[in-house]
Amino acid sequence: MPQIQGVVESVVGNPGANGRTRYATVIGGQEYNTWKPEIARVANEHLGQQVTANVTVKPSQDGQYMNYYLDGILDGAGQVPGQIPMAGGQQGGVPMQPQIPVQPGIPMAAPAARGMDPQREARIVKQSSMATAFNFVGHLFDGAGPEAMEEAEQAALGLAKRLYVQVLGAPQTLDDEIVEGLVSQAPEQPAGDEPETW
Repeated sequence: MPQIQGVVESVVGNPGANGRTRYATVIGGQEYNTWKPEIARVANEHLGQQVTANVTVKPSQDGQYMNYYLDGILDGAGQVPGQIPMAGGQQGGVPMQPQIPVQPGIPMAAPAARGMDPQREARIVKQSSMATAFNFVGHLFDGAGPEAMEEAEQAALGLAKRLYVQVLGAPQTLDDEIVEGLVSQAPEQPAGDEPETW
């Protein structure tokens, strides 16, 4: 098992969607990951200290990048803390089973957002709806001349409103009155943003 030496710079827990926590530990400028809270706890106890650590480095399944795993932090005698020496003085050993659940006291990163902020989603849908509508109507009015600009603009805005309402999952009846009501009920913008108008 390869060993590295370096200062433990940080240990941060990252909750995963599967209920497991991945502990990202930076040693000597390189991030190593472990899913074992006892290893993360020992690393956290050595923050700012020079350590020797057992690590595994292997390519990803597709071979595009390398995975760096923290397998343990060694104490001064070359043993992973929490292990019982094997008979005959050999190093290594069998991990001790904790009697109580380990609570590593490691800072946890905010869980990844499952969905998008509704205001941001509404702005993105609005921008996309307008771009699609103006592109489509622009092709329809291609070569019509400046006298058709107002008519083209009205057609594009009407189509953009319908697309916006349809994408956000509104009723399928796209009566102009319903569209206007739903567009006016769109999520409000955060303070500091200029209000947008259709």
